[in-house]
Amino acid sequence: MAADLMTEGKDGKEFMEKLRSSLMIEIKCRDSSKELVTVRVPEALACSLSSRIPTLVGTGTNKRRELSVEELLGGPDSFEDLEDQIADENGRVILDYLTWFVQWLYTSKLNYNKDLRFFDMWLFASKIECPKLQNEAMRMLSRDASWRSSVSLEEKKRQYFFANSDFHETLLYCIDPNMFSNSLEKDGFDKNGKLEASFWENRKCWLFLLDCAAYFGPGDRRVRSIFGECESMDIQIIKRMIDLAKEGGDPCPWDPKNIARYLVAEPARDGGLTGAGFMLAPVRKHEQSPSGSNESKKRPKHSLTPEQHRAMIEFATRRPSYPEPPRNSSPDGPA
Repeated sequence: MAADLMTEGKDGKEFMEKLRSSLMIEIKCRDSSKELVTVRVPEALACSLSSRIPTLVGTGTNKRRELSVEELLGGPDSFEDLEDQIADENGRVILDYLTWFVQWLYTSKLNYNKDLRFFDMWLFASKIECPKLQNEAMRMLSRDASWRSSVSLEEKKRQYFFANSDFHETLLYCIDPNMFSNSLEKDGFDKNGKLEASFWENRKCWLFLLDCAAYFGPGDRRVRSIFGECESMDIQIIKRMIDLAKEGGDPCPWDPKNIARYLVAEPARDGGLTGAGFMLAPVRKHEQSPSGSNESKKRPKHSLTPEQHRAMIEFATRRPSYPEPPRNSSPDGPA
């Protein structure tokens, strides 16, 4: 169970004692038929992994044993936003993700469910302030084959994240329009075009999406379908393409060696942070041959010239010759 995550170290025995004597918290949530359902979780376990739940439960004689899922997710507006994001023709509701969360509490594993999405689980986990669950959802997403299909791109077989039509709505959902009153100054990049770590620390899921878009480029028809709806996103994708080109290496976001870039910091027992920390992990570099005969063949690392910079922007903003996909395109078929 997820309690295993909390029993490590010198405080593990104390936590197990709390868990054995823990009372239950009841969370009220409606199912797809709008019937009210009660989900019960051990207080000690839920409060140890979610920093939002102890705030709602309180302390001492004023402790609460009953919560609403609207409270858990940050209030009615936040609840409705997430509810709209996960809703689809299959009738997915918040209760499905709350149940998935409880299963994770007891097993410490996110088992694959074809009717649920790891991206939405990441968003749910961020709402309840549960970084361990956020990171597990991101790791599972990076291995989720249903998000990808094999297509020929530039005569190479690549894993294709945008075979899933949910990508468009998910990326737009992650953006707060009020954040971009001045997109040129508040897009998460410094004056040299490098990522600002402090800006992206609480936006790791969005950074993952942005890097997926930059990996294929705005000339890709799925990425292209996003253009025109958010000018600041156009700027971000182009800047990120240039930033990754300067860094070199393999920028594939879901590569296991790159996924650490998108993990959030997990709280330690002493109040500090463990895990991801505040620094962005570097993109994995291409492996170099140990042979000395290849040293002279290595390409020297150069910064982009102003002409190259303009050429890349011109290429990135060029509209492709093929039509954009319809909004109701199949989420499982290749783009």
